[in-house]
Amino acid sequence: MKLTIQSADELGLVLRAVRKDSGVPLEDLAQTVGVSRQTATNVEQGRAKVSTMIAFLREMGILVSVEIPQGAFANFERLQRQSAARACVRECVPASETQANPEPADTK
Repeated sequence: MKLTIQSADELGLVLRAVRKDSGVPLEDLAQTVGVSRQTATNVEQGRAKVSTMIAFLREMGILVSVEIPQGAFANFERLQRQSAARACVRECVPASETQANPEPADTK
């Protein structure tokens, strides 16, 4: 079933409803995601970082999608490629190769 979510509070309520329907105790879900019970409570109340909420939603099998204007999609794809390239530079290239002017090795 698709729902239109209007707030973080509603997103938290969706998570809570699915969790309860699945019979998953809040403590178990918190432990699986790797956070405290209080953080899990905050997520279900819509008072958590987006990344934390998404981790909980993913764990419970809840898909999140957004609708954006057609014209914004090309910008989204460009920004996504730029973000992936930056991540690769940080993770794929040794730090010494990313420095503009590396210091010469001490020869003393």
